[in-house]
Amino acid sequence: MPTINSFIRSANASYKRAARANARQERERAKQHQQLLKEQLKSDNISAVKTYNEYVNMLVSIHKSCAQIINWNNLSCEPEPTKPKKTKKYEELAAVTLHLYKPSLLDKLFGAESKKRTKLKNAIEHAIQKDLSIFNNAVSEYNNEFADWKIVKQIASGVLAKEVTAYKDAIDYFAPFTNIIQLGSQVNFVINQHGLTINLSVSSSEIVPDYVLAITTTGKLSNKKMTNSKFNELYQDYVCSAAIRAAREIFALLPIECVYVNTISDLLDSSTGRIKPQPILSCKFIRDNLSRLNFDQIDCSDAMRNILHNMKFSKNTGFAVIDVL
Repeated sequence: MPTINSFIRSANASYKRAARANARQERERAKQHQQLLKEQLKSDNISAVKTYNEYVNMLVSIHKSCAQIINWNNLSCEPEPTKPKKTKKYEELAAVTLHLYKPSLLDKLFGAESKKRTKLKNAIEHAIQKDLSIFNNAVSEYNNEFADWKIVKQIASGVLAKEVTAYKDAIDYFAPFTNIIQLGSQVNFVINQHGLTINLSVSSSEIVPDYVLAITTTGKLSNKKMTNSKFNELYQDYVCSAAIRAAREIFALLPIECVYVNTISDLLDSSTGRIKPQPILSCKFIRDNLSRLNFDQIDCSDAMRNILHNMKFSKNTGFAVIDVL
């Protein structure tokens, strides 16, 4: 069973560190990837096509990854981190070195004994400072771990009691949607006594490429406009993949059985003639049903057949506005 310290380190690596990063920078990562692609277009055709294919595959594979499942019972029972103890490891080593020093004949002959003893005594002072520095660093690390331990302990108690505020605290603390945000999606959620709803805003123009890169038979780079139907299908797979990922993250984090995910995109409002955020996919994910899917093999758009959802989609026209579940 992992300790609270190891869990916190893992959580920091997976969630907290990224969650504390600037939100705008996270949303820019996909753009940076595309910028790298533009630079490679000028220098290396093969690398450019490889980067393009990797990026497109990443867009439709968001659902394949997920954070580790949190065992709140284990976390609630984890003991307090152990306080560090101050040691004199390096001081004692330096003192032993001084004690064992025996001046050689040359030391005595050239009067080097006094200088060497002074140097060894100074080494003890440096060793004392080194021991102190190590201890201070350990105390700092302990204080951070203790603070995390208290937070996680409190959240665990509330989660096990099925408290709505604890669910919210868990999401805020562990930031499970960070990797989705990195791909340009914006996430907010609503928790109440009736359940948990995730609202996922995605932008096709900023995230999904509308062109296709390939190497011709003559070795030249081909950059063609993506067909409308292919673009719509790619965008659909991206939207469905992100929705599944959002649900998986919540099921890994919280002991709940049902999650609603509403995906929002900018569409034309026919009543005003203006573009505005509107729902294009609404899903009701049930833990057991979702866990039966083979995430490495599914086509996310096709996988929606196994999930209660509302979606209006055409290869030619793309998404249409729907009512949320």
